Amino acid sequence: MILESVYGISLPAPGEGENAMRPPTPHELLTAYGFIRGFMTVHGEADVARSSRYILKDFVNGKLRYCCPPPEVNPVLFQDQFNEYKIRKIKFEQKLMEKMHGKKDNIDEDFFAEKLSKVHLKGRVVPASGMKLSNIADSEIEGQMNKTSKKPWKRHFNKHKKEKLRRIYDK
Repeated sequence: MILESVYGISLPAPGEGENAMRPPTPHELLTAYGFIRGFMTVHGEADVARSSRYILKDFVNGKLRYCCPPPEVNPVLFQDQFNEYKIRKIKFEQKLMEKMHGKKDNIDEDFFAEKLSKVHLKGRVVPASGMKLSNIADSEIEGQMNKTSKKPWKRHFNKHKKEKLRRIYDK
């Protein structure tokens, strides 16, 4: 548990026939550490040798502490001060489960919430369909269509044609 909290790794649980309170094997620890840190071999397995060098370096530098109880002290009571790691682990696992699965209330609220859908189109007003595709007023279009000009086929409706939709609808 201490190794899990120091390195932020989750060690695999013992198998069915094994003792549930046994410490993790060195290979389990080094494999988990290698996967978390991204130390991989060419074959896609965790680089156990590199992981072991980092853990030994942490032990030598004092990041990992090791001590044995005196002969007259019960080892269970001696290690009782490290129960805070168990509490931290339980809280961490609860937070992790909430992140992964979410709260049921939030899932229901999100699913049944009313969602507004929007359609963003770019262009000009098409008089035949009556659908307005830009922010030009209908009266402007009718006035421009009825005007007599030298070139009646030119309507000059592309004033805002190149405007990006994200700029128009961002407001």
